[in-house]
Amino acid sequence: MQTSPARPPRRSGIRPRCLAAPLLFAACGWSNAALTLSATFTNMEVTNQATVFRFPGVNDFTWTLINGASTNFDVVADLVTPGLNSNALRIDQNGSGTFRGMLATPASQITVNIGDTLALSFRGRYYETPDNNGGGLRFGLIGAGDLDNNFYAQAGTGGSSAFGLFRDVDNDNSPGAGANVVGIPSTASGPAYGSIPSTMVVFDASFAITRTGESTYSLTAMLDGSTRTSTADSTVGWNDYQGFFIRNGGVSADYLVDDVILTLVPEPSAALLAALGSLALFRRRRGGFRALV
Repeated sequence: MQTSPARPPRRSGIRPRCLAAPLLFAACGWSNAALTLSATFTNMEVTNQATVFRFPGVNDFTWTLINGASTNFDVVADLVTPGLNSNALRIDQNGSGTFRGMLATPASQITVNIGDTLALSFRGRYYETPDNNGGGLRFGLIGAGDLDNNFYAQAGTGGSSAFGLFRDVDNDNSPGAGANVVGIPSTASGPAYGSIPSTMVVFDASFAITRTGESTYSLTAMLDGSTRTSTADSTVGWNDYQGFFIRNGGVSADYLVDDVILTLVPEPSAALLAALGSLALFRRRRGGFRALV
């Protein structure tokens, strides 16, 4: 029997896991790391289809639904076992529709200089069984100028083991989907990707762009330790970014996301990607690290 998450009581204080990314960056020697966004949804309420909320010392982000008809998001307490064991942002599709999700945009664009890495990471789980679909889960970074300027990863759900990198440059105003989506050749490392098969399975995901030259870009995506890295630098891309997105592909299952972190970090990018993997492993092994205060 499926168990839907409950709405949380209002809470105060800072959860220890909120400090994980800054501490990790400091430990790796990234003195110039800029924590752009860290959203753990402890003290936030989302209403209707868009909201603006603030974090001390970081940009304001606007959160908006993608394909928002008959879809809502709100903050719920995901306290089932196994589960996220915390408050989380729920994308509720009300039993219909596909390609639904959310995007977040800052008050000003994020510039990625040569050698810099812009990285997104988050945790999530479906609380309805997703269909077997090679692009069931999609997440990535949105370039300047248009919502269709984006790099992203898509991963199989419901038994599909597909996992790859893509670029979206069409004009349908819907990131990570459309007629002009181009696959980017990549190499696989780490454990084999085995799909997101059902409800209750918590996954850790990340996606990073490193600007390697004046107009060249390297991409890396990670899902539960399975990694895809572009085999050659892309010569089509963007130096400025207007946010990120997390969405379904051709599946209609509702899902939760938590611990959303968007970070702009100067070189060395390789250390950033290793640290993101370490952070995901730390989350998985340290159940107490997820507890609310």
